Amino acid sequence: QDLIQFGKDANQATLLASAQWLQKDLPIRMGHRVQELQSLPVTMFKTQPVIDLCNLYEESFVRVTEHEVPKTREVEERFSAMLTDIKERHRMVQANIADGFKQMVRNGVPQRFMEHPDIQEKLTKFYTGRIGIRLLIDQHLMLR
Repeated sequence: QDLIQFGKDANQATLLASAQWLQKDLPIRMGHRVQELQSLPVTMFKTQPVIDLCNLYEESFVRVTEHEVPKTREVEERFSAMLTDIKERHRMVQANIADGFKQMVRNGVPQRFMEHPDIQEKLTKFYTGRIGIRLLIDQHLMLR
């Protein structure tokens, strides 16, 4: 409901407020995604696709935190372009996780281990948080 109301009254001030809020909130959410990946069992966390995924989230974290605060239309436009790029670069997350499972199979990890409820629970939490990040980015970009 809040997202709908926020979008209905969108203007330049709303857009700047949204960008500034995202610049503070997204790094927290991205940091949580990294922690969730790092909490996976070592046999999964240490696969190259999952390491690459952690690096992607860490890089996005740095990009958002180091970006100039969006206080003008021009800076907000650059910030939004960066968000669009981040969203695009993160589109293959499911493939990274799937490749991590494939690497576990190649490494001889038993199937029952990969289906362990702990792994599934942690990945569900990771994916739920990922959806939240994408929703917030989409909401901001739709204000434009």
